[in-house]
Amino acid sequence: MQMNETRVNGYLGKGITNNEILTSGMDVFDGTPMLDIKPYIKDLDTKHDANYGWIEDMDDREHLLLHIRGIPHDY
Repeated sequence: MQMNETRVNGYLGKGITNNEILTSGMDVFDGTPMLDIKPYIKDLDTKHDANYGWIEDMDDREHLLLHIRGIPHDY
C-alpha cells in the first residue's frame, strides 16, 4: 500500500455511528481510512467562527487547553 500526504484542513462532521465518523465536504473515496483525527479548537486555529465542538461542555476544558498549548501547570 502506498501512503500519500493528503491532508484535510477542515471538514464537516455529521456524527458518529457504529464507530464510524460520518463526514461531508472531503475529497476522498468512500471507505478511505482516516488517521490522526483531532478536534478543531478555536483558540489554537484561525477559523474565526469556530466553536469548541465536542469539548464545549467539558468540565476541565481550560486544563485540556493548557496541555494542548504546552503551558506548564500543576495538576
